[in-house]
Amino acid sequence: MIKQYTGWHFTASATEGRHGWPLQAVERLPKGNQPKLCEVGLHASRRALDALLYAPGPFVSRVRLSGVVVVGDDKACGTVRTRLAGPVDVSRELRLFACSCAERALPIFERERPGDARPREAILVARRYVTGGATDEELAAAWAAARDVERRWQEAELTRVLVAALEEGE
Repeated sequence: MIKQYTGWHFTASATEGRHGWPLQAVERLPKGNQPKLCEVGLHASRRALDALLYAPGPFVSRVRLSGVVVVGDDKACGTVRTRLAGPVDVSRELRLFACSCAERALPIFERERPGDARPREAILVARRYVTGGATDEELAAAWAAARDVERRWQEAELTRVLVAALEEGE
C-alpha cells in the first residue's frame, strides 16, 4: 500500500458517480470500509487508457487517491479521492481518439480488401460528425456499413478456423 496515487477517473455525469453518489471535490469512503480493488473503494487509474477501459461515461477528472490506497496493475482504490481537475466532458476528444485508432488499422484492412471504402468512409463521417459536419443519420449509416464489413470478416474467419479444426480432428 502507498500513501498517494494520482490518476484518471471517468464518470457518466458531471455531477454523479457510479452509484449515484454526488461528485465532490473530496470524496471519502464511509468509515468502516477498507478499500479492495474491484469491490470497495474510490478508484482511479494512473494511465488514461486503463481508466478509459473502466469508463461508464465521457466525463474525466484528474484525481489523487489518499488515505489507505491499494494499488493493482491497472488501477488503484483508496479511502479518499480528491479531484484535482474536472470533471470535463471529453466526448469529442474520445470520438476523435477512436477515429485515430481505427485509422491505424486501415492499411491492414485495405491490403486484404482493396476497393472496399466503407471503413474509411465511416471514419471520415465520424470525424465530420464531431465538428457538426455530418448528421446522426449519416453517422448511423456509415457505422452500419462498417459493422457489416466486420461481421462478414468475423463469419468468414470463424468458418475457416472451425473447418480447419474439424479437418484436423478427422
